[in-house]
Amino acid sequence: MTLRETVEWQVRLFEKKDLDDVVRINMRCLPEHYPHFFYLNLHERFPDVFLVARTAEDEIVGYIMCRVERGFSSFGFLRGLARKGHIISVAVLPEWRGRGLGSSLVRQVLELMRNSYGCSECFLEVRVSSESAIRLYKELGFVRVRRNSSYYRDGEEAYVMTMKLK
Repeated sequence: MTLRETVEWQVRLFEKKDLDDVVRINMRCLPEHYPHFFYLNLHERFPDVFLVARTAEDEIVGYIMCRVERGFSSFGFLRGLARKGHIISVAVLPEWRGRGLGSSLVRQVLELMRNSYGCSECFLEVRVSSESAIRLYKELGFVRVRRNSSYYRDGEEAYVMTMKLK
């Protein structure tokens, strides 16, 4: 199933055969790494919100993986419990950045969170030093709601950003 296609690349649902490529991208692009079973568990539990971007030559060049959680709404205690999409990780190979892949992956996963899982909001954590990612998330409609001290293994802080989906 192809979700979005351009001449250069397309977005589709992750398949188990993509695991080594996704891990390779994660290792190259991000300081946070996960064991193989973590990726596979997310895929098994939330297959509609684990996407890859691939070239016309079938090379995986980016991915986004998410999960769905229940918790208090980020938009006020009176709203009660909400079904929330959680973007766990997004990465695009450096040589493929600036072509809209990251934006497309996030936009498509937000739609899938709403339509496939009934999420009313989405949140993510982002390094406070990742200016380009913060700018992208703001452009897509995310707002900063708090700052988590020493969130990452290396001690860097994270912004928690969220947005309404409905």
